[in-house]
Amino acid sequence: MPPDLLLHLAREALYLALALAAPVALAALLAAILVGVLGATTGIQEGSIGFAPRLAAGAAALAITGPFVIAEIERFFGVVLAAVGGAVT
Repeated sequence: MPPDLLLHLAREALYLALALAAPVALAALLAAILVGVLGATTGIQEGSIGFAPRLAAGAAALAITGPFVIAEIERFFGVVLAAVGGAVT
């Protein structure tokens, strides 16, 4: 396998990992900010209160973007198999 092809696949894999993790991470971040603002306005500073909303937001984001994530992983796997198949023959 040529080094430039390997470098391209590695770059695309890293980009794909960031793109697929971003919706869940952003949803959890927004939930944490909202819980933090709510905690600051009410004066409740319990750390365990913020866990459930972050977990729910992450699960909801994963449920919404799940089909897209699976489709992108399948697409990338096809690209990698085609590249490896082309390099082997």
